[in-house]
Amino acid sequence: MKIKTQNHKKQIVTEEYNTMLLIPFSKNGLTPNKLFGVINNKIFVNLGKNIIHSTFCQNRLFVRFGSQISKSSSIHLCYLNVYL
Repeated sequence: MKIKTQNHKKQIVTEEYNTMLLIPFSKNGLTPNKLFGVINNKIFVNLGKNIIHSTFCQNRLFVRFGSQISKSSSIHLCYLNVYL
């Protein structure tokens, strides 16, 4: 997924690239009361004429474990590492 945000005063565009891997820990996939894991990585990149230091903005790495409570809800325990 790619998301753009713009700062018109500084003429900088920040783009976000998101990659997610969902790992069910049961043979039947995501089912109620079964555990699953998620690894998610978001990279933010600055584009434009007025970038001073680097085009790399930040990286967010999520590691989550969860359980499907019902067909429409789940509960998660998450660790987030942010690199600026």
